[in-house]
Amino acid sequence: MISLETTGTQALLTLPRAGIDVLALTMLTSGVGSSRINLDRGQPGQVRHWRFEPVGTRITLTELNTHFGSGTGRRDGAGSFARSMLAVLDPVASTDGTVTVDITALACRDLVEVRRWASFSSAGEPTVDPSRSLVDPGPSHTHEHGVEIESLLTFTGFSGDAISEVAPDPGAVTVRQRLSLTPLTDDPFPVLPFHPAAGGYGKMRTDTDTDPRRPPFAGVHPRFATREPIVFSVDPDIPQPYRDAVLEGGRWWATGFEAAGLPDTYRVEVRPRESDPAAVGTNAVWWVHRTGRGWSMGAALCDPRTGRIVKGNVRLGSQRVQQLTALGEALLCPYGHADEAARRQQIEQMTLARIRQLAAHEIGHALGLMHNYASHQHEHPSVMDYPFPALRVTPDGRVDLSSTYAQGLGPWDVFTVRYAYGDDTPEAKAAALQAERDAGRRYLTDHDGHSPDSCSPDAAPWIHGADPFEALERLLTVRAAALQTFGPGCLPPGRPTGEREDRFALLHLLHRHQCAALGHLIGGLHHEYALAGEDVPDPVPVPEEVQERAVQTLTGLLRPQIVRPHPGATACLTPTPIRYPRPAGAFGSAVGPGFDPDAATAAAATVVTDVLFQPQRLNRQAPAIGRVFRQAWEAAGGDPVTVDVVTRAALRAVHGGELHPSPRAELVQALESAPDAPAWLSAAVPDAARIPKGPDVVLPPGIPL
Repeated sequence: MISLETTGTQALLTLPRAGIDVLALTMLTSGVGSSRINLDRGQPGQVRHWRFEPVGTRITLTELNTHFGSGTGRRDGAGSFARSMLAVLDPVASTDGTVTVDITALACRDLVEVRRWASFSSAGEPTVDPSRSLVDPGPSHTHEHGVEIESLLTFTGFSGDAISEVAPDPGAVTVRQRLSLTPLTDDPFPVLPFHPAAGGYGKMRTDTDTDPRRPPFAGVHPRFATREPIVFSVDPDIPQPYRDAVLEGGRWWATGFEAAGLPDTYRVEVRPRESDPAAVGTNAVWWVHRTGRGWSMGAALCDPRTGRIVKGNVRLGSQRVQQLTALGEALLCPYGHADEAARRQQIEQMTLARIRQLAAHEIGHALGLMHNYASHQHEHPSVMDYPFPALRVTPDGRVDLSSTYAQGLGPWDVFTVRYAYGDDTPEAKAAALQAERDAGRRYLTDHDGHSPDSCSPDAAPWIHGADPFEALERLLTVRAAALQTFGPGCLPPGRPTGEREDRFALLHLLHRHQCAALGHLIGGLHHEYALAGEDVPDPVPVPEEVQERAVQTLTGLLRPQIVRPHPGATACLTPTPIRYPRPAGAFGSAVGPGFDPDAATAAAATVVTDVLFQPQRLNRQAPAIGRVFRQAWEAAGGDPVTVDVVTRAALRAVHGGELHPSPRAELVQALESAPDAPAWLSAAVPDAARIPKGPDVVLPPGIPL
């Protein structure tokens, strides 16, 4: 239906004279390499619905508006919302049934939206330099699903340290962009309506149908067609043993398809080197290198009309291996010990277990599934959760990494595959969803898990265990044991000694995610996602005694014995050697190149105060705000650094403009009556400009893990 010819660096597209609709998929096949900018090799752009259409003697290319539509298929009012004309093309050749157009200029546009990503990351507002951008005929080709056009794009206008770290010349940043065009047909693929409690991504649009019984904002649940096997192809360049871990974890999903009555529907295998991972029709797992801590990503690229996934795409960040190894080294300090080999083996097994889980997680996204941040409460957690390693201390006082991550799918994962891919009737799907609710398997996802203002006590990423109080106590025991034995053995021979601070920071802030989980209890509201008419309980506030216990537990983490760095553990911390940068995971320092204990104290205190003085949380617990402040103040025990952190956190809440009048007044009163307060406080309460500037608090990155 369409074909591509490259002449030199021209891209000539032949299409039906009557016009054609296509899906346009875009992707970077070579990226920037910075976690801060997030423009990776393998990163997809938006999936667009394009229409080539003859108008007189010319061909117009229009992007159709997929934000609006009628769920019943009615066409009345179809021209109410704007479309976007992308190009007007002159034919360069034609036959009775076809026309050929030059789309070189189109293929050399910023279709992946590099400019938007860079601007969002404060890395400038780059634009394509046409004089240094061109179509590459080598990777460009026609295949059974459509055409692939690859371009070399050079951008000018990047700025900032993030781009300077990775680009040879920040003034000329060149990436590869793939444009895939796939003809659209009247797809008989059955649409699965989005249900907010069923675990799938909702590809949403405004429904223009005037039936008042229909929801004004509707969506579809993305899923693959199962007429052919769903095959994920793993990057052959993933080094061993991590490649086998990716294969093993990715294959866990076969269990879900078998339970859905679809055996032999799903496979994961190593990709042949000669195949094209960017092409439509290949569900690729990429191994991506970048600087700094960065996320792995899974994406389901869908037909916006039906939700049919046309390409699954997964990016696994290779630096995750180094991050997990660093955590294990901080916990076990293996090097130079008599049982070094056994300790290193534990670290590697922990890393491999996490890579298995990570592969399953990201492929789950590519299958159309969302996070479940309530699954730590299930009898077996979902692979779509963000797990924290299950750490424990043995009876003889040693940290044990022998069983850190769950293996295989959880029952929630099996349900989500059945719901999305099984051939159950709508009534059977509804019954299966209700059975999950009745079994107590809650599902809560991104905003409820990640957002600082979340009110859900059940959604919390990066924790282990159903009881947040018990989990914190267990983790503090692990932290104390690891700090007791921390020393030079945290680094392998040959590494710069300045990296010890990076390892120490992982231990000093080991409990940081449990703080966030406890914060969700304060002013929390148990709730579920549902549609009207379903049998779900009304929202229930967290009992006051549980909220009070959470406040007491959190303020207790401001005690000097918690926030002050362990003196024995910090004895081995040294300045960074010449030619090596200060580790990205280190604390800030106001004492020069060496370790700053006050900076570490401020960071540990900030982990707590960021939770306690979050404005929306304070509004939800208005009558208790004064008590929260006083408990935090008392727990600080007069330590000047911690007192300063508590004071500034409270003042930010007072002056931030987000508190309701009543909680603001109560917090002001608590500040004004604080005993032994800093001399500047009385002036700073009414006037934010009177808050003296202090050293910046640097929180070393703690995620992803």
